[in-house]
Amino acid sequence: MAKKATTKKTGARKAAAKKASTKPKPKSDTAQRPAVSRPDVTPGKGVDLIGSIKVPPTNHVKSFIPKLRNMKAEVNAKSGEIGKAVAEAVEKHHYDRKALSIARQLEQLAHSNPSKFSITYNHLVKMMDDLDFERKANEQIEMFSQQAESDEDDGQSDIEDQPASGKDEAAEAATGLAPGRRPSMRIVPRDNDAA
Repeated sequence: MAKKATTKKTGARKAAAKKASTKPKPKSDTAQRPAVSRPDVTPGKGVDLIGSIKVPPTNHVKSFIPKLRNMKAEVNAKSGEIGKAVAEAVEKHHYDRKALSIARQLEQLAHSNPSKFSITYNHLVKMMDDLDFERKANEQIEMFSQQAESDEDDGQSDIEDQPASGKDEAAEAATGLAPGRRPSMRIVPRDNDAA
């Protein structure tokens, strides 16, 4: 078989074909496809129809979505106010944050759906009895009471009541409290316990 001689014309065609194949392709095929026709919207009284499907009217959509966005901003602002009020109640009035959260949920349920609240409340009380929560909680209260009794001052200045130098750090390390401080009902983990 004899080799065909290539001419400049053939080489030019190959180069043009190669150049055409390396051209960037369109990013999407939508430019080449015909646009999908949308079904006609039939305006109605308070509702539009697309075929037999009910859809909200355009003017309602254009006003309602921004209204929701504004309501969301107001809710976020109110949420910040509620958070501050809860933090103040915890700090100044000695509320327990978790107990307050549970009480608020139950109060909201009692207000919005009294029959469901009745069922939920009675189930909760029974489960608390079954799991012996009252005994467990009272054991903790007794522990704190005993600690407070042992720390009570009889009104007289005793030598043993005054910490010797160097014992302050040991007492603080053992109890997590500064010298002279009594434990509160809140249990707060120390920084080295949180890890």
